[in-house]
Parts: sequence; structure tokens; C-alpha cells
Amino acid sequence: MEISACKLPGLAAAVCLLMQGPAAFAQQTPLQIKSFSVSPDQTLTYPDSSSGANQLQGFSDLHPTFFPQAGSGAPYLVFGSAQTSLSSGNFWGAVVLQTTDLMTFDFAPGYNLPVLTSPVPYAICNPTYDTTWDENYAGPGTVFQDPTLPAGNLIMLIDAEQHCPGGVWQSPFYITVGLARSSDNGKTWPAPESGAPSRYAVLQSPEPITTVPHDDLGNGIPTGFVDKSASGDYYLYVAYTDFPSSGTRVARAQLGVNPLMFLKWYNGSFTQPGIGGLDSDVKPSAPGCASAYPENPEISYNDDLGLYLMIFKCLSGTADAGVGGWYYSTATSLDLEDWTTPQLIQNSQYPWASCTPPPGQEFDGHLPSTLSPGAAPGHTKLTGYIFLTNKTCDLASRQFLSRTFTITAAPLAAPTIAKAFSPTTIQSGGKSTVTLTLANSNSSALTDGAFNDTLVNMSAAGGAVAGTCTGTVPSSLTAGQTALSFTGITVPASGQCTVTFSVTSNTPGARNNATSGVTTTQTTAAGAASNTATLTVLGCTVTGDRLTSVSDVQFMINEVLGIGSPLSDLNHDSVVNLVDVQIVINASLGLGCKQS
Repeated sequence: MEISACKLPGLAAAVCLLMQGPAAFAQQTPLQIKSFSVSPDQTLTYPDSSSGANQLQGFSDLHPTFFPQAGSGAPYLVFGSAQTSLSSGNFWGAVVLQTTDLMTFDFAPGYNLPVLTSPVPYAICNPTYDTTWDENYAGPGTVFQDPTLPAGNLIMLIDAEQHCPGGVWQSPFYITVGLARSSDNGKTWPAPESGAPSRYAVLQSPEPITTVPHDDLGNGIPTGFVDKSASGDYYLYVAYTDFPSSGTRVARAQLGVNPLMFLKWYNGSFTQPGIGGLDSDVKPSAPGCASAYPENPEISYNDDLGLYLMIFKCLSGTADAGVGGWYYSTATSLDLEDWTTPQLIQNSQYPWASCTPPPGQEFDGHLPSTLSPGAAPGHTKLTGYIFLTNKTCDLASRQFLSRTFTITAAPLAAPTIAKAFSPTTIQSGGKSTVTLTLANSNSSALTDGAFNDTLVNMSAAGGAVAGTCTGTVPSSLTAGQTALSFTGITVPASGQCTVTFSVTSNTPGARNNATSGVTTTQTTAAGAASNTATLTVLGCTVTGDRLTSVSDVQFMINEVLGIGSPLSDLNHDSVVNLVDVQIVINASLGLGCKQS
């Protein structure tokens, strides 16, 4: 989808596109993914020689960012993380490349090498910085235009590492997500430890930086996505990995203020502070990845699907015989983080092994990062590229590669609805429970489900509307209602739920009933109506001989109440059982045939 108002040069186009928000790109009716596959690796060319003044090693050590082309034939601007040439003293930092064909990359003119780095080299401790959050490593996760500021005002999410607890270098890291700002299109960035509002830590684990040795610990490897809320506010969502527990975590902060104040997702909402707060995984467990290592999450908005798309890496099995792969999940809302059960991306699986000595894993598929040419920053389409790092244990052998991806999709299927009575037979005036079962065959939840149930020859008995569906309105019915309407229902992804209520009838016979089809926010055309369910209503009959006089009825009433003559005084044959007596009493009082 082309936004005509955004035909602007360079980063100005990025500003315009970001200001539109996902709603400007969404399909009228969301689609569901039928298949998601990738091609084999494609070799890329970039400055990675083992010698020379301007060379890179380990590119890209974090998720790269691609700024869109200013016009046909103009280059993409690419931010990534790398170790600069050996003469630079073993610093890791942010480097800026350019490419016109997404195959050949060289250094972008006007940008220093690197443009941002840590205060000291990776393997050195310095007492001045031994308690700081970015002492040994500082590289870019996502870099993006702040849509609340003029063009050229960029924000960089920093992946920062500290390796010097107590002033002694160790391989395990304390990892932090930081943030830095640039006002000149990313050419200059604040020096280390500048502090808010220009360069500061935004996400750290509940365990603070320590002076004693530890295993890998903290929050890191960030990617970011800017979303525009219905109220017009911009939020920065940061997907990151928690160490040592792994998993996919998300935090957010509202843009337009400085410094940004992040809240982490924890047990169903954004409630925990970015620094020192608790967090929890935002997605269900993935089949084949439930007990493994899901890491490197990236969130985009897929314009063709009309859904948020997350991809991430998962390493499963043992280090000697492990298999890693990429998975995807979709969501309708970043506010709700309603991610579907992740599914494997076809052709993405490769072996993995632990490095000896540690750290790291040898795997062809680290840091998957999506790009669809022509899409806005942070947006994807049904086709495009996934850039990755074939991260070998030998730094000099690492490769920056790409794969093409293809998504096939189809409209979401409307939910089905089935109706049943229990019991299926009642006496006149009795009650039966209606169970309506709504089923969803899609891999994403359907929201705000609505349907009608017009009762004929029966009515609601009154009382609660129950069942397993969430959000159902109304929560109760009034006795005698016949035109029933239900709304607000969420039908879970690849599952079903129920709505239940009670009905009654005083009209003997076989009473047929069906509901309308169900509409949802995602499936605006109603699905098929329910099956026709039958409730059989029996008339006021007794198993014994019929009574012949009103006096017989009165004798029975007196007998039941214990105030009159025994049944033997009836002018009529004995009634077979007490049920018959109760039926006759109720009928004489105009109460139908139900038992009290």
C-alpha cells in the first residue's frame, strides 16, 4: 500500500510513514497465515576483511536496521553492530553501511567508524567504568526515527554488556538495554555514560549489576517497534531476551517525553518498571520449543495480513545433537499482547552446537531480521528478506547472510456455532439448559463475537448467562425474553468456548430452534447459522387414570398439605404415584406441569 503523502526523500519519508500508524496500512479484513517459508542462504558482500583500517568482524552481531530508500536507485541506510578493525583496539560498536540491491554493502559516507561504542574494549576492565552498564560492549538493536520530533531525530536501542564484576574480567555478561538519541540522522551519538536524556539504561533485570562473578544475566538483544494508539499517542515497544531464563519479553514506553519511562509486561499487563522490574513471556509455548531457548524476538506489523508479526529463534535439543529454527506468531494488539501459538517457519531449521570454550552457539540463524522492500520501517508484507548471522565460534568465520521469505495467507474463517438442549425433553413449564458452542479454526483469536437467538414457542427462564467464552454480554437474562442478542465474545485461537442459559416452555410439542451465524471484528460477514436443535415439551398427563371431579383434586391438595382426607376417600381410582398428584395440583393452580 502506498501512502502518497509520504513521497519524501530519505529519513523524512521514514518520519511520515511512522506517523501513519498501522491502521493506515491494514487490510480491511485480516488474513491468517497458511504457510511461512524461507529460501536457502544468500551470500552477501560487505567489508569483512581480516585486515585493513576500515574492516568489520562479526557483522551483524545484533539485529540490523534498514532505513528505506529515498527513491528508486537510492541506497538503504543500514545500522548494525560489529567489531571494528584490529587497529581500533577490539571495540564493538555501531556501524553504518549502505546498499542499493540488498546484496552488496559498503560504508555510508559521512558516518564515523564506529558511530557509537563502549568506553573500553571488550576484554579490558577499567576501574572508572567497572560498575557501569555499558563498559565492555555497546551496539545497536533497532534504530528508528522518533515520530514526535522533526526528521533526523533518531533513537537507538543499545545492547550493552558489562564483563567486569569486582574489576575482574569474565566471559559471562551482565546485559542491559539502553537508549541513545541523535539529532543529525545518526551521524553523532552521545559518549558512554552520558546519562538521561541522551544515553541511559532503560531495561535491567531484578538482579542489579554485581561485584561477584555470575553467569549470563540481565535483559538484552533488543528490537523495537513504534505503534500509534487509537488515541493518537506513539508507543515504543521493545522485544528482548531475558537471561538466564531466555524467552521473549516485551516492554513499552510512550514517546513524546524525555527520558522515556518503560514498563515491562508481567502476567498479563504492562505493570513492572523497566529498571529492576519483573517480566514474563508474552506468547504461548511453541510446539518443539516448549523447553528450549526462544531468543532474538523481532516485532513488525504485516500490512498484508493486518496483524502484528513476531519472529524469533529457538534452539532445542542438546548441544551435541541440537536443532535450531525460526518461529512466527501473530497478534491483533500490542496492548493486549494476544500472540497466537508459535509455528515453525519452514526450511529454517539447522543444527546448532555450543562453542568450546563458551560463550555462544554455532548456528546458522541468529538474529533474524525482516525487511520488505517498499514497506514502512518496522512493517512487512507477504514477501521480503530475513537477514541473519551465521554465528560460528570463530569470529573471523562469521557471515552476514539473507534468506527470502514467502507467506501465503487466506481470509480468516468465521466461527461456527452449534446448539443443544439438555435435557432434550421437559414437562410443560419445566426448564432445559441451552449450550451454544462457538468454534474457531483460525490460529488467532476472534474478538467481539455477536449473534442472535430468537426463541419460538419457548422463552428464557431467567438467571445467569454462563459458559466458558470470555466477554459475553449480557451476563443474565430476564424471564420471558424471546429475542436474545449476545455480543462481546472472544473465541480462542484454534479452540472453542460455550455460552449457556436456561429456557422454559408451556407449549407441548417438538419445538425447533436455531441461532444466527456469528460475526466478529475480524470476520464481519456472519458465518453459517447453527444447527436446528429440538426441545420436546410434554403436556399435562398422568400415568394413572384421569381424575373425574374437582373434589378429587381438592382431596389430593389436602392430602399433600396434610390437612384433609386420605386418598382412599377419592370418588376415583387410586392415583399411581405422587408425581401424578403434583402434576394435577400444578395444573389446577395454573402452574404448568413442572414439579416443585
